[in-house]
Amino acid sequence: MAQVSVGQVENLEEALGSIIRAQDSLGSSCDQINSQLREKREEAEKEEQESNHLLESATEIEADAAATLEAAQESLIEANAGLAAANSALSSCGSEGPAEDGEPPDCSSEESDVDAAESEVTSADLAVDQAAESLELAKAERMRMGNRVDLVRQALFQISEQEAAFQSASRVRLKSASNLADHARCRIGNARATLDEYLAQNPAAAPFAEWVSWTPKPNTVFTPAHFNERLNLPSRSLGEFVKYLSERDSHFRSKLSGYHEKLEACNGPVERHAVQLQMRRNLAGEVAEQFVVRAISPLGEEVVLQHRTELPNGSYTKTDFVLKGLKVPAVLGRGEGRYAGVGESIAGEIKCGKASYIYREKDHMVTQSFGHQAAAASLTICSRDVKDLQPDEEVELRDALKEAGSPLVGMLPRKEEVDRACWQAVTEIPVGKAEKPESRKVTYA
Repeated sequence: MAQVSVGQVENLEEALGSIIRAQDSLGSSCDQINSQLREKREEAEKEEQESNHLLESATEIEADAAATLEAAQESLIEANAGLAAANSALSSCGSEGPAEDGEPPDCSSEESDVDAAESEVTSADLAVDQAAESLELAKAERMRMGNRVDLVRQALFQISEQEAAFQSASRVRLKSASNLADHARCRIGNARATLDEYLAQNPAAAPFAEWVSWTPKPNTVFTPAHFNERLNLPSRSLGEFVKYLSERDSHFRSKLSGYHEKLEACNGPVERHAVQLQMRRNLAGEVAEQFVVRAISPLGEEVVLQHRTELPNGSYTKTDFVLKGLKVPAVLGRGEGRYAGVGESIAGEIKCGKASYIYREKDHMVTQSFGHQAAAASLTICSRDVKDLQPDEEVELRDALKEAGSPLVGMLPRKEEVDRACWQAVTEIPVGKAEKPESRKVTYA
């Protein structure tokens, strides 16, 4: 029977979410660009109308200027004809003989007519020059307006072509994005159906599926019993969690792949045991931290990891987690600093190791508790190995952390259980090149 894990389904859901966001972004971008192209086209259309109007006006002015020139030229012809007539009359007057009294003929009137005719010719000639100049200017303006209309029409054509081409391309891309989203939804539906079938036939895997999808009920109080339930997974489910991490966190999967490659290269049981020891030292703490974070993250808006706090002596400490924006009230026990209301925060440290290791970390955990002071409630979470301490050592450890304000809670799976789950994942991971680690996220929404 085909198997689909919770992590794989979540990966598909995240991929679908990314596709939908990209689809929405693409749609918004297409709408914005279409709007901009439409505005440019409308501006070009308005400009074309205005340019046509200006061209018509310039054409009319040119026609008027041509008519004025023609009239001026006709007036010049008439003036020249009048001047010729006046000169002829003056010549005729001058050719007449003297009068009876011997005086020369009086041609003053004809001379005045010539002077007047010459003045009219001068004025008419100036009017022709002015009309010709005005016609040239009007013609140049009409040609400029014609060029303007041509340029605007070219721009309008190009913008219209771009608008049509973009609309066609955007329809294809939006359809492709829609098809991709539909395909992803289909795959998720099939994957969920396969997962449900697998869980129905494998009851041992079902508890983890319920655990990873858990959310707090509204209007309830999260109690220590609930907290213990969230941190208490059977060994099989713990193995499912490590598998889930390898599917959801490429940084963690890269580590598993690295150990698997080292294991494949081992020559004999000694080298194999050395790889196993290295894994035990380096991997259990990260698994425990991720386990706690994913166990409590549904309670709040976000989980901040490795929050730095400056200490009075000039050094600093880092808090393993700060759960912010609680959605329901949380009671961690009795006493001050054991209650956090809605919207408040919980800070804590996480220690996973043998009893001797936990005991050795006492002073360090006390120092770390200084970083919890800004939170409404705080605690220190360790593996159940703490129960293996001598009674007086356990009392000493618990009293020290209680006095520091972050009481010890031994609810995590035992170190050997975590190691066993990690080793199983290392031995079962497919052989192949390790994935390139991504930048680690420091918050979980």
